[in-house]
Amino acid sequence: MELNRNRPLYVALILLGTALLISVTWMLVENHGRAERVLFFPGHIDVELRGEARVVPRHRELEPDVAVLVNEILLGPVDLAKSRILPMEAEVRSLMVRDRTVYLDFAPNILFLQERLGISLDEAFDAVRRTVLYNFRGIRRVVITVNGQLPNQPHFEVKNTLTNKLASI
Repeated sequence: MELNRNRPLYVALILLGTALLISVTWMLVENHGRAERVLFFPGHIDVELRGEARVVPRHRELEPDVAVLVNEILLGPVDLAKSRILPMEAEVRSLMVRDRTVYLDFAPNILFLQERLGISLDEAFDAVRRTVLYNFRGIRRVVITVNGQLPNQPHFEVKNTLTNKLASI
């Protein structure tokens, strides 16, 4: 008799447990392979960097995850009150992650394209560094180069003196 009186309670608990199990399973399946990242962009009036959350694909390796993040930076902000930090036409020549350091090399056209934006190249690169370091806690350093050269540094060129000596013989 007691079982019949509590039967609606048992049915309700079983239905609630089933709904919970289905929703947790759905959440795990739906969010598998995605990660929320925060990208930093300056405002149009206030140049202070502000975060913008995005859900991006997640990979098993760190290098492709950083590449996705950099591509999202190149796409620019979704919020119209923010401005982009890099021109969309900027080309990433290479991206490597070694020993907790990200090495990011841009094509030289970024030097000319950056003039159209409201921030300097140094400020843009600082924003990229901040975004990468914020999203990947294991990364300790971000080295950004343009055509293999550090910006605002003297030009570095290696000459092969051995070939010149052999050519003169």
